[in-house]
Amino acid sequence: MKRAGSMIRKTISAMTAVAIAASVNISGVFAADTTYSVSNDTIVLKTQDAAFSAADSVSIDVKTAAEGFHDYVLEQANVQPFTTRMYGKHGVSVEISVKDSAGEALAYKGNLEVSYKIPDSWDQSHGIAVAYLTTGYIGTLKLMSYSAISSVEIKDGYAVFTMPFNSETSEDQTKLLIQEDVVAADVNALSDGVYQVGISMFKDLQTKAISMAVNTMNSDAMYIVDGDKRYLKLHFNKGVVLNLPAFLNKIYAVDGEDSNKILTPGICRKARRFLQF
Repeated sequence: MKRAGSMIRKTISAMTAVAIAASVNISGVFAADTTYSVSNDTIVLKTQDAAFSAADSVSIDVKTAAEGFHDYVLEQANVQPFTTRMYGKHGVSVEISVKDSAGEALAYKGNLEVSYKIPDSWDQSHGIAVAYLTTGYIGTLKLMSYSAISSVEIKDGYAVFTMPFNSETSEDQTKLLIQEDVVAADVNALSDGVYQVGISMFKDLQTKAISMAVNTMNSDAMYIVDGDKRYLKLHFNKGVVLNLPAFLNKIYAVDGEDSNKILTPGICRKARRFLQF
């Protein structure tokens, strides 16, 4: 009986050894994923999609907010609102062109990890806001719209994010708006005077989701401190909501728990020599 028991234990042990060996051999069959990338001094594009393996080079056409964005940023009412998330003039519009080894434009549709070198003059602590632009058509009417990218990391001076790239169909997605993100200013400590300020309009302050009414109001404004009174000079204009003309009806101020306090126009006598109301 003892000898039989010994033989059983040896058999089980041998079977276990065979199973472990088989497991080791099988695990060696899998190969590491391949990453395909193209880059220049400013931008890096990466993906593990083999359809991008024909990519050989990337070039970009960049225009700054200071010198003037590409025309479509200013002319397309569905693109303009994203510029409300720009701090000062710290923004760029970027057109991406990818070519194969023959120098021909690469037709590709898929997700790309993008790393874009942040300009030295930008304050990275403010964060970076990025949107990709999509071209669409209503009949022969060409329209562009923006989609904000929710997750943007800053790594070693680069803004890193994933975008759905499309150079394959007429619904072109090869254009970006990249901006130093806007931050709120603390106006409580300001002394008497007149200040030029930027105005942003959000429907959610936490996510910085942009209000549909943002283009009914210019982003440049003046803030006046006159003793214990505060004035804001704004310029309103015709906006566009869902491609229809729109005008701002009322502005409400949030004052503690009172979110229905309607702002009223007033005269700041101390600032009248600076401003024409």
